Amino acid sequence: MTTCKALAFMLAIAILSSSVSLGSSGFIPRNVEDHSAPALTHLSTGTPGIQSRVPAPGDSSSRPRKWGSHWPGILLTLLMLVFGVLWWDSDSGFNPTHSTHSYFVEFGIDQLKNYWPELQAYRKTIIDGANQELHELKVTGTKYGLDLNAKRIEHKGTNEGSDDMEGWWNDSLTAYRDAHKDQAYFILGIMLHMIADMGVPAHANRVYHQGDAAHFDNFEFMAIWNWKPTFHGLGRSDPNYDEPWKYYGFSESWTKADAPTYHNRSTFSKTWLFASKSERELLSKRQGATCYVTMWALQCAARVFRGRLGDFVVSPLQNMG
Repeated sequence: MTTCKALAFMLAIAILSSSVSLGSSGFIPRNVEDHSAPALTHLSTGTPGIQSRVPAPGDSSSRPRKWGSHWPGILLTLLMLVFGVLWWDSDSGFNPTHSTHSYFVEFGIDQLKNYWPELQAYRKTIIDGANQELHELKVTGTKYGLDLNAKRIEHKGTNEGSDDMEGWWNDSLTAYRDAHKDQAYFILGIMLHMIADMGVPAHANRVYHQGDAAHFDNFEFMAIWNWKPTFHGLGRSDPNYDEPWKYYGFSESWTKADAPTYHNRSTFSKTWLFASKSERELLSKRQGATCYVTMWALQCAARVFRGRLGDFVVSPLQNMG
């Protein structure tokens, strides 16, 4: 499909989905269901765990929220396709929505911040790192003393992620031990971005894609407008790794198990409106599962930073049902 045809097609899709529009406070992120992070609760055994919030029947928080007319969604779609956005979407480039990578990290920090207050102290720095796109394409700029493109090359950025995840973690840990905490948490955020990317079927199954009109992935296109994670029936527990970079492979294998036949970026539905039940369930499960993998990796990093490998806010033996 040519770029012009793709733009015209996406214009029609935006009219049908119109999930983003302009409110009094600016751009509203996307078609959102209840996505408040489950609250931490200490079990009677003394082992902390997660208790999911289940909306009551008829609870308005569980219904999609839409504002305004169609034109802002149309405009945003055109602009994002012209300027390019990579998904799970990030804040880099042109992106007026609340990015998916921010949602994942915010979930993890919110679950862990009372026990690991340093995560909250460096919240913005971690989120900044998580919104960097250091894959196979050249980038420019310097942040926290890092030449981003040089680091991208050093750690072997690929379309799906990175071929040197251990190297990213070693950089983060070295910076932390050298008392460069801003840099350490920024690099940690970059690593969390890569781990979260493996929660996308196209990334895990090595399906080439980009955030432009000619190469976008339908799953990610639907995700950018719909934040609907489910935390029920995920069926996995924290493997309790001793180093957080190892969650990259864990995230990849879990996603492959959920979407083993995802080998074509164009066959998945582009909008929630036309998605099948199984497609909707996959999107919601992948968002919820990636929230947890991000949280587990973040907890592991906090434990290593502080030299307290035996400490858990979320039990590694907790089964997610």
